Amino acid sequence: MRKMPLNQIAFGKTDAFNELNTFGQEYFMESFVANPKYHIDDFLSGSRFFVCGKKGTGKSALLKYLECHFLKDESNLVFPIRFKSEIEQVDKDSFEEIASAPDNSTKNEKYDTSSILDQSSYVLVWKTFLINQIITRASAGEYRVFNETSTDYKLIVSLLKCIYGESKTSSVVMPKIKKGSIELTAAFAENLSASLKLELEFDSQKKRINYTKLSKKVYQIFSQLEFVHSPVYVLIDELELSVRNKYQFEKDVALVRDLIIAIDDMNTLCSNKGMQIHTIAAIRSEVLRNVRSTGYELTKPIEDRGIEINWFQKGGDYKENQLLTIIENKIHASEQMSGFPPSKDVWKEYFGEDINGEETRKYILNNSLYRPREPRDIIRMMSAIHNQIGTSEKFTQEAFDKAQQEYSELMWTEIKDELRLSYSEDEVNAIFTLLNRITMPFTYEILSQRIAQLGKFYPRMPELLNSERLTQMLNKLYELGIIGNTGKPMNFVFLGRTALDLLGRMVIHTPLRNYFSVQYER
Repeated sequence: MRKMPLNQIAFGKTDAFNELNTFGQEYFMESFVANPKYHIDDFLSGSRFFVCGKKGTGKSALLKYLECHFLKDESNLVFPIRFKSEIEQVDKDSFEEIASAPDNSTKNEKYDTSSILDQSSYVLVWKTFLINQIITRASAGEYRVFNETSTDYKLIVSLLKCIYGESKTSSVVMPKIKKGSIELTAAFAENLSASLKLELEFDSQKKRINYTKLSKKVYQIFSQLEFVHSPVYVLIDELELSVRNKYQFEKDVALVRDLIIAIDDMNTLCSNKGMQIHTIAAIRSEVLRNVRSTGYELTKPIEDRGIEINWFQKGGDYKENQLLTIIENKIHASEQMSGFPPSKDVWKEYFGEDINGEETRKYILNNSLYRPREPRDIIRMMSAIHNQIGTSEKFTQEAFDKAQQEYSELMWTEIKDELRLSYSEDEVNAIFTLLNRITMPFTYEILSQRIAQLGKFYPRMPELLNSERLTQMLNKLYELGIIGNTGKPMNFVFLGRTALDLLGRMVIHTPLRNYFSVQYER
């Protein structure tokens, strides 16, 4: 049987969006691993709509899988929204200006922030945004979502134009609010009935209308629209928090918090009204943790209507780990894409029996973070190894050994992004300096002594990593799978243990040891 050359294997991309664009829908769908924990049928039926998990767990991949599935039916209106890359560029960067910039026509008059910064107003902004997205995109294509001849439909279109203007751009989130109102053109003002003007507190002299009342009216009318035929699926990804500064971070927490509330409200309304309109969102665990810390109770909608992606396998045969299935599926999809017959056993066909004396599949799992962020790490590892194959017919120990440094560096680069959610750039650099060329195993006392010694060369080290911060930092590194306790039994987060033993001997997890050039006790 013909065997596919190693250089024709595509292990995909660490980002689902890039993978789909690079290799196409067929490869993506064939190589996707439908983890039983995903409860995909619940997302297809609309009973679940929140995908939660740590960075790299496969939230975006699940969203893209759902998108491809929904797009199979041409009558479905399906569109993704990327919170970080789309909304941030258009609206979040100018949010502060919208909230506080002086009015060009009246010197020193500022936009009123009360209706923007109020939590309920954020929810209204998101609901109005989602409604505008649905109606704008539906009218731009051959979809029959609502009865467009009804009075309610014509009125809601008119009101949305009051908020967003005549622009066909569907990405605008924040309208310009001044003194809690939106300024209308004379043409729009004339089209509003006298009773509606009264209800919405229309200022006939300044041609302004109360934004909050207008948004509430939009939502009310939306609930009354007659759903016709075309199901709608809105897929929101990249719900992340800015790490640029504390103000932007806190603002993002509020934005994400209220978007979650708005999605829950919208889905509940649509379900109760018999509208086949579903909004599905992927949310990082760290984002949820920070959102919950603001005091708003989001546990019920998240737990009742969502899943948390977790690839940890406790017990059973490691050879049946779903993470290994990702590699198998990628190879089978590559064989199909290149016209080769599918291998019965990809491990025998493409891999040596062992790496450094350890069975290959076990070695792969043990040299990854072996925890919920795993799918991205598996792809990153195999891609790094793929770069080292040369003319080899199988993935050998030599290729694995050569890839270790590259893989270790790429892993730390991504971990740094997670650390920046909790620590300043100086603190992240101090963490690297502390661990660089450290001798393993080490203890809390050894780290404290090392901080004092490094303080001779880096004067801020004792300040950045004082006793309290060191404790917090070690717990954070444990949570991210970077460190754990050695001994019997070992204590790592990927083994299902919940807490680091600060009194025990600690080690850096295997895949990061190359990057930190760790030393060993003799």
